Amino acid sequence: MIKLDNVSKVYAGGTEAVKEVTLEIPKGELCILVGPSGCGKTTTLRMINRLISLSSGKIFLNERDINQMDPNELRRGIGYAIQEIGLFPHMTVEYNVAAVPRLLGWPREKWRSRVNELLELVGLTPPEEFGKRYPSELSGGQRQRVGVARCLGADPPVLLMDEPFGAIDPITRERLQDEFLRIQEEIQKTIVFVTHDLQEGLKLGDRIALMRDGYLIQEGKPAELLAKPKDDFVRNFVGTDRTLKALTLVRLREVLDDSPPTIEPEVTVSQALQKMEDQNVRFLPVVNGDGTFAGWVNRGGLRNLDGDKQVGEVLVRARKVGRRDMPVNEALSLMLESAIGNLAVVDRHDKFVGVLTFRRLYDIVQEHYLEEE
Repeated sequence: MIKLDNVSKVYAGGTEAVKEVTLEIPKGELCILVGPSGCGKTTTLRMINRLISLSSGKIFLNERDINQMDPNELRRGIGYAIQEIGLFPHMTVEYNVAAVPRLLGWPREKWRSRVNELLELVGLTPPEEFGKRYPSELSGGQRQRVGVARCLGADPPVLLMDEPFGAIDPITRERLQDEFLRIQEEIQKTIVFVTHDLQEGLKLGDRIALMRDGYLIQEGKPAELLAKPKDDFVRNFVGTDRTLKALTLVRLREVLDDSPPTIEPEVTVSQALQKMEDQNVRFLPVVNGDGTFAGWVNRGGLRNLDGDKQVGEVLVRARKVGRRDMPVNEALSLMLESAIGNLAVVDRHDKFVGVLTFRRLYDIVQEHYLEEE
């Protein structure tokens, strides 16, 4: 756990970079420090490993006051990654990743095994090949991966990351973010992550801490920041499209209707029409006997057909389906592209688990994101 208690930083000449910041980051959480340039987020980050000294207040790492700890001992227990990566150009990837373990005196066999493990973790495979390369022989995205691996070198419980993906093109950056989420799910480190990109923060963070002019303005879970902005600064910072941003945080499994009316392929058209009338719906999902999703039937399309035909002969096969872990914004895009509108949701075995409707989306927005006038 990391705890900042009324922390301030005043430079010589009287410049106040950080002002009375109090923040608690539970073990295993990824906390995003975000805000406009010059708001104090990087200064706050660097005070945690004492690269910048505190002017007042206290910082605790697992209930230990960092000012009472030896700086070298403190930093050996904290991984650190920066935007410029800071790889040693004269060292191979293997030796870059092993920098801290070697300083700690790890045996050669142990640190080499750790390097291979980390290169596998960040997707630089085969590790025997990438380990022998020099930074100049890597792409920007690959160097960033090495930077993350080096940050994890000695398996520190805490990571500090200062815009680690900031200098990368958008496509590579998104891939690195996805990879980092996968890694964090596996390693569960306590992470403080600085970014100027709110969308990146919303995607990665368990907690968002929004700063301005050295002050911590609002902190909480990403959905809370979007649903209940504290003031006009927060409201303007998250943007007028905050409701759409919020939909990137919600997964289909959280909002789908998991018990909608369905119909089997063997049912006749007449029976299907009667069921739709009874249920007061325009569309019905067709589900096979093994639970897999077959397609849709709609009331208008069935009315002029032979009533004795089976639904399986006339159903409309859906080109796209949703997955349980799909963000709702992606699901909304699929719904807008579909003539049906409703989206069938399936699990990893392609078994039908429910539907998402525009009505359900509207209810979510009404409940959580519409402010009173």
